[in-house]
Order: sequence, then C-alpha cells, then structure tokens
Amino acid sequence: MADIWQYFQNLFHKAEHSSKTAPLLHDSIIRKEKEIAAYEKWKMSHVKNQLANWIEKEYSHFINEGVPIDKSIIFLDTISTKGFAIYFSNMRYTSQEATHLFDFLKEKILELNYRLANSDIRTYTKGAVVESLAKYYLKPSLKNMLGNPPFNQEFGNISIELICQDDLPQILKFSATSYNDRSYQKPKLFSQLMAHIFTMKK
Repeated sequence: MADIWQYFQNLFHKAEHSSKTAPLLHDSIIRKEKEIAAYEKWKMSHVKNQLANWIEKEYSHFINEGVPIDKSIIFLDTISTKGFAIYFSNMRYTSQEATHLFDFLKEKILELNYRLANSDIRTYTKGAVVESLAKYYLKPSLKNMLGNPPFNQEFGNISIELICQDDLPQILKFSATSYNDRSYQKPKLFSQLMAHIFTMKK
C-alpha cells in the first residue's frame, strides 16, 4: 500500500513540475485508423477549404499591405525565418480540425523534396491547465547534401507546432528557417511554398 501511495505522490510531483523540456508525457505522433479516416474526410470538406482560403487571403493581404486583415493570424518575415502563427483560441475551430490542419501542413511539405526528421508530442502542466505541444520538424532530402557546396536548402528547415490547453487548440505555428552562409544556396521564395500549400488550384 505504501508503494502505491509513493507512486501516486511521485506522479503528482512530476505533473506539478513538468514543462516543455521536462514533460509529464513524451510520445511519438502516431495516428490511429479512425484519425486517418477522419483526416481524409476533412481534406474533402468545406471546413478545410474555408480555412485554406482564409490563410491564403490573409497572406496575400500581408504581402501587399504589410499586415494581415484578421488579428487571429500573424506572419513572420525576417532574413532567416518566414512563417505564420494562427491563434485558434480566438476562433471556433475544434481541436480535431486544428490537428487536421497540423497534419495537412506536414503532408504538403512531404510532397516536396523533404523528409520528416522528427515528430513528437509533449504533455505538461502550465499553471492550472494541461498543455500539449505537438511538433513536426522537416528537413530537405539528404541527397541535397551530396556533392560540393553550396548545397540546395530548398525553403530551409520547417517546423510545425500545435499547442493545445485542456484539449482546446491555442496556437499553430509554421516556420521555415534558412541558413545564410556560403555553404548553402539562397532559399526558395516562401511565397512559392505558401502557394504550394494553400492555392486551391493545387
């Protein structure tokens, strides 16, 4: 009995002191058959098209005006990093719909000359809530490193993150980070990457 009590004490202690770097749970991202079927259905849905059209429209406005229209999305445009963040906490999308977008972004990148370098989900406490951080990290094909520099870095290394709190989606982050030295060619335009992912004709 004492051993069981000690086990639960240790578990609660670990939960209270968990964080992104020391999560309570740390697992690989593996989708079940039901989740895959729901995702395939979502890809053909009005909800997916509506969300993709919205992101495309906001990015187009950002390119032309320097700012998006909707405060639920921001864009990052520095020398080394391009990307966007969606604040799902300001919207009415479900956790499942946010997860489908998260998976969709990964799928679109894998259609290009990319490989999945890492995928995991970390669960930890943050104050009074349980937070999870799911992440895909993708890199250009290893074939790009064959031969002599400068190497083709495509759009750079790509990170996709989805943060949820108590199973409610909060933020989805998508970023492409490139190297700016003589060992690498200049990265391809981020606008080309966005067109590949979100232009409905594709």
